[in-house]
Amino acid sequence: DMRVLAVRRVHSSFHATFSAVSREYLYVLPLPPVESTAAMARLARVVDAMLSEVVGVEMDYFGMSSHKVKTQTSLCTVLDAGCWCYDGMGRPMGRADDVVPEFGDCWREEVFQQKQSSTSVDGGEAPYSAGDGCLVFRIQGNRFLRRMVRKIVNSLLQEATRILEEEEDGCIDLEDSEKWSRRWRERVELRDRSGSTPAPPGGLCLWRVEVDSSM
Repeated sequence: DMRVLAVRRVHSSFHATFSAVSREYLYVLPLPPVESTAAMARLARVVDAMLSEVVGVEMDYFGMSSHKVKTQTSLCTVLDAGCWCYDGMGRPMGRADDVVPEFGDCWREEVFQQKQSSTSVDGGEAPYSAGDGCLVFRIQGNRFLRRMVRKIVNSLLQEATRILEEEEDGCIDLEDSEKWSRRWRERVELRDRSGSTPAPPGGLCLWRVEVDSSM
């Protein structure tokens, strides 16, 4: 469902795509109850560290795109980005801020509604618990290529999972982020599409668009 909040007249040169100076996307990935929320919070921390290496840097994201690039360039700049982990009660794990205002409350209500529709109150089962969490990616950029956000999400998850596996094997120290935080940036710089499949489309949401104020 959509609701119109405001309408205003713009200049005749306004273009819905090219007049935008930035776009912000959310990608919500629900976690099955069997997943440890604490483990996913560690994964979110690793993703955060890798994203920090590309924020504010103009890079060629050809490898994070699909099909023919219809613009003159595949150079893009990620202006801001982060990864949040929430438990089933809408609490962000390992950080105090919400990914966007009131997201935690909305997630808690979503879990409650799902539980309420699938469990009997008479059975004594709690309507929500510390399980049923989610990972939320927030990515703001000056421009995006086709399927770029979904490929970013999936490739970040792949790299973060490998890093955590290496930590379990004693190959790396998670506290020494300088040794692994650039891995995803280096993957982007390869411009290789072959290993980057997009995450499923259902979790993607266009959250905000900023346009040229002169319009």
